[in-house]
Amino acid sequence: MKRIGVLPLAGIFLLAGILMLATPASAKSSKTPLDFYEIACALDAGIAWTAGQTFHVRGQRTHNISYDPVTFEVSGESSNVFNLNWNLNTGQGTSFGTFSQIYLPESDTGTFDGTWNGKSSPDGGFLGRGVGHGTADLTGKKTKSKIRSVDFSEIPPELWFILGQPPWTECDWIFGINRVTGFIHSRGNN
Repeated sequence: MKRIGVLPLAGIFLLAGILMLATPASAKSSKTPLDFYEIACALDAGIAWTAGQTFHVRGQRTHNISYDPVTFEVSGESSNVFNLNWNLNTGQGTSFGTFSQIYLPESDTGTFDGTWNGKSSPDGGFLGRGVGHGTADLTGKKTKSKIRSVDFSEIPPELWFILGQPPWTECDWIFGINRVTGFIHSRGNN
């Protein structure tokens, strides 16, 4: 019977280990930039009450439409639930909620469903974060975003024009305008 030397045997095991650890190029994950303006129309006031020096809102619903920041074409829409705890003494607040978003550059059938949270300042500014997970043909994808309210002085003329058109002219209460930036993370093989 022939004997296999230790060195060739070690080389075979090393090569087998490297091949098991290597992943095919198609399995690499990727990041796609996410960037849009979002205008929110309040659909209802939710449940509001004051306890001590804190104003609370729970379950307020909004319908949001997203616009590409370059072309100002519609890039998606979402339904959100908004909750707030606002300190009446300091003017600062924390808010949180859920969203279900269709983002057209990725899919017109799948959604990103997730949660968001952030802080509001006395001057009306908002800064927050959101995380969404893909459904249907977006399964395996995840969004991570920063949400920042847009000051009236920063609103591009194109958005002012959009606000003068339906559906915004039918909205009883424009809840806010935000700039959302971040990434869509895709696992390999998607």
